[in-house]
Amino acid sequence: MKTSTHSTDASIFEINPAYVVYPRNQTDLVKTVKNLLSNEQCLTMRAGGTLIAGQAIGSGTIVDVSKHLTNIIKFSHKDKEVVVEPGVIQDDLNDYLKASG
Repeated sequence: MKTSTHSTDASIFEINPAYVVYPRNQTDLVKTVKNLLSNEQCLTMRAGGTLIAGQAIGSGTIVDVSKHLTNIIKFSHKDKEVVVEPGVIQDDLNDYLKASG
């Protein structure tokens, strides 16, 4: 079996997934997850793949949110609250918030 970019993360483990999907928006993400769960299929959510214990890899379907679900939706400096899509990487969020202290 060919090794894919989704078969590894920052851990020492390597597992080839059966499929990799890239939901384009929230509706697509919900539909994808519901479909996988209703068909009793294994799924693993993935964004940056930087986990060091193997949580970003799996033998079922990898649902990769790192391509399309990367928007910072809302930021309230007063409430110190940020709403983001699940593919937002912490370094990108830190860069966005840097100007706000």
